[in-house]
Amino acid sequence: MSGGKRNAPRMIMKPDFDFDMEWVDQAACAGAPTEIFFPNYHTRESTAQARDICKKCGVVWECLKYATEVPIDFGVWGGMLPSERRRYFRKNKLPPTQSRG
Repeated sequence: MSGGKRNAPRMIMKPDFDFDMEWVDQAACAGAPTEIFFPNYHTRESTAQARDICKKCGVVWECLKYATEVPIDFGVWGGMLPSERRRYFRKNKLPPTQSRG
């Protein structure tokens, strides 16, 4: 095995009670099957259904911030995969807690 950095998901997440979770009840995905947001293959094609739901969501920004703050290294949150979330915040130089407004 090479000495390179592994791109493995983090196994430790902060508990939900450390975050404002009131937005969850307003999410467009409430009641949708969970497996839509956690596909077997992390490609745009396999996440199309989840992304379509996120496009219609009024709390997508809160979801995106939550997934970045926790951090969650799997699934579609805020309409993005983990690598997309990391790139987005790096590119825009925004900390996950900064609001859009």
